[in-house]
Amino acid sequence: TYNTPMDGVRRASAHDIVFQARAGSPELNCCSVNGPRTLGMLSEWALMEDDAGLALNYYGPSAVAVPLSSGARLMLTQNTDYPRSGRVEIVVGVLAGDVPHDDGPATARCRLSLRIPAWSERTEASLNGEPLAPEAGQYLALDREWRDGDRVLLDLEMSLRTWYGEREQAGRVSLYRGPILLAYDRRFNDVDPDDLPVPVCTDAEPSVAPWAGPPPSPWLLVRMPTTDGRPLYLCDFGSAGAAGTPYR
Repeated sequence: TYNTPMDGVRRASAHDIVFQARAGSPELNCCSVNGPRTLGMLSEWALMEDDAGLALNYYGPSAVAVPLSSGARLMLTQNTDYPRSGRVEIVVGVLAGDVPHDDGPATARCRLSLRIPAWSERTEASLNGEPLAPEAGQYLALDREWRDGDRVLLDLEMSLRTWYGEREQAGRVSLYRGPILLAYDRRFNDVDPDDLPVPVCTDAEPSVAPWAGPPPSPWLLVRMPTTDGRPLYLCDFGSAGAAGTPYR
């Protein structure tokens, strides 16, 4: 467990915030015991149900089977590397249910609502190749007779966006690529933290950069254009400082 400031260096909790630990147990603190709860809570939020139907909140490689009141079971399989990219393919499978013909595919009636993030202002979506009209910050509700093999395709907008600081962070700004907070890490750059070039923020999606250096590899690394032309590489905040180098 680490003390992870917004700017600086990651330091092991036993060295930096050991006051949070129980006596004699320097590795046991509030972060180490609460971190795993996220994985358990994710299952309560990923796919939800109410009287109107199902609401899919989580995007990521997964396969979830849901029993319906009709007796059918709906399988939602996601083929995606989101949030590294914004493309999400959802393949709907019907494991049981009403069959219109002896040799026909199984079907199931259900309203399936897909979460469209507020930051994705230009989302493209289709159902079996037919375009849909999603709205940012709303659920895209699809109420239909689902057939085994139906496919929903989402292309979420992953362009750069900004979040301006307030109070003690006034005059500063955070950069996001889609849902991912970006950070400077000296390990990926030739410039020092106190001499960073000014990034140019455009509507274009920053290009993903490969990393062939030593581990740990960043989960996401992008190259940013700058005002003076010097290269600036930003990684996801989760990877920033993982090798002990300073980050911002």
